[in-house]
Amino acid sequence: MMFFDFYDIIEGKVIIIIVFISGETMLLSKLPKGQEAKIHYVSHPCNSMQIQLSVLGFDPGETVKLLMKAPLGNPLQVKVGETLVAINTDDAQHIHLYEVNRNGHNK
Repeated sequence: MMFFDFYDIIEGKVIIIIVFISGETMLLSKLPKGQEAKIHYVSHPCNSMQIQLSVLGFDPGETVKLLMKAPLGNPLQVKVGETLVAINTDDAQHIHLYEVNRNGHNK
């Protein structure tokens, strides 16, 4: 089991987020082409990018699928929910996923 925590200050209030991870997780940047997974959490060190990723739909529980990688590996074309997004590989390294088996359950 892994323990992860971080905090943010929103409108003058300190928000503390604690995540307990059981089992294996992977990064969006390492997701094999064509595979689907669910977002476990997003932990981008840049607050404005964290917000932008959330606005684009990168929220916990949302399904993502890697559609294509550019020839040099950057950017990635990802389907998040029903939206197609091009995301920089460096930013995708901050999106943590858990695999979903064919029945739709966590592995």
